[in-house]
Parts: sequence; C-alpha cells; structure tokens
Amino acid sequence: MTEVLHPEETVTTFVLIRHGHTAQTEGGLLYNDHEAQLTPVGRQQARMAAEWLPCESPDVLLTSGALRVRETA
Repeated sequence: MTEVLHPEETVTTFVLIRHGHTAQTEGGLLYNDHEAQLTPVGRQQARMAAEWLPCESPDVLLTSGALRVRETA
C-alpha cells in the first residue's frame, strides 16, 4: 500500500509587474497622480514586459485604474 503524503494540487503563481517609468519615478518622487503617463523609457519597459509575459501563460491580468498602469498593461 502506498500512502500519498501530498495529493496533487494546482500550483498558483503570482507575477507582479510594476508600471513603467513616468517623469515622477525617473525623478525619484513618490506621488499619487492617477493621470501620470509613461515616458518613452516606460513604454519600452512595457513592451519588454509584453514580450516576456506570454511565456508565463497568465490566466488573469489585473490592473489598477491609474493611467500609467493601464498603459503598461
């Protein structure tokens, strides 16, 4: 008789991606401006994340309503 110590489970993986650079983040500032837009560097960071993310095969993508976050997503 074989006892199963750990039954097969579904593994849940969370991938956290921060929004790309904005003028404020490049200046080292903390801020809460929901309308802050990505800089060209931030848009490039978002493109790089977009190329990488399909390798992770995400089932769900969640974002906040902030413009910089939606632009990154």
